[in-house]
Amino acid sequence: MDQEMVDASREALENSAIALKAAFKAATTQAQKDAIEQQSDLINAQIEQIDVADLLTAATLVGQAATDLQTLVSSATLAPISAALGGVVNAVNNLSDVRSDIHKQDALPKSEPPATAPAAPPAATAGIPQTSTATDFPTLQPEYTSLFGMCAVRPERQKNIDYYVNSVVAGKTQYAAAVAGTSIPWYFVGIVHGMEGGFNFTRHLHNGDPLTARTVHVPAGRPPPPAMPPFTWLASAQDALKGRGFDAIATWDVAQMLFQFERYNGMGYRPFREPSPYLWSFSNLFLKGKYVGDGVYDPNAPSEQCGAGVILKAGTARGAFA
Repeated sequence: MDQEMVDASREALENSAIALKAAFKAATTQAQKDAIEQQSDLINAQIEQIDVADLLTAATLVGQAATDLQTLVSSATLAPISAALGGVVNAVNNLSDVRSDIHKQDALPKSEPPATAPAAPPAATAGIPQTSTATDFPTLQPEYTSLFGMCAVRPERQKNIDYYVNSVVAGKTQYAAAVAGTSIPWYFVGIVHGMEGGFNFTRHLHNGDPLTARTVHVPAGRPPPPAMPPFTWLASAQDALKGRGFDAIATWDVAQMLFQFERYNGMGYRPFREPSPYLWSFSNLFLKGKYVGDGVYDPNAPSEQCGAGVILKAGTARGAFA
């Protein structure tokens, strides 16, 4: 499957190069030709890198290509030939879809508490604290603060974590627009966007479903009427934030963000007294044990998705989330 995704990444980049050639032919000024040629050189360099890329590198390359092409399409220099850039816009969407598909391989399913609680929590793993079975914020607030302080990145995962932090920062303009008029930190939205939608701005923030229709997965039917599809990412994101009551929360400290991250995925790890991988994967606070399907918990399964709390900790430490 990894090789299939790398191959899909290469194909998406090659299609982007073809779209740029068509745009170059439509260019009417030297400035336009220069801008398109510069972008073509970058895409061709990325195509060469794909041949020796692992899956993380492929995701990084297609994500950067999508961002660069979108910037090119929006530039004032190319505005006069905007009608000829349809192929490039399609290439942006295709790149974003491939990036999302890569993330889907590692995405964690929703975790709802099992109908029958475990008879006894599993034995504590050395160095990993057992968590409370509570699910309310006042009780959990000190725990979140403590765990955030204890959280340390696993060195072998640093490259993965940097990718997530950089992707959140790259989308700051869109995330800031989504939280305008609220107290929600822009980077909170960015982290959720990465966890749920692979940083794809053609997918709902709610759950990663396509913006071409209302959401199908939980929460289904969003945004509700009278809004009609296709939806803009901004309109959908604001509906997701309002639907969860985030716009009514006045104070967004670290503990509040961690609580809302965990609620986004579900509190299903609490009965097992296990730190949630949705928060702590790729850190010293999580080793194994996750839901591998709806209601199916495997105590020995590792997680290949970076935890939201780990992204928050790394981005904060770098001063990237300001």
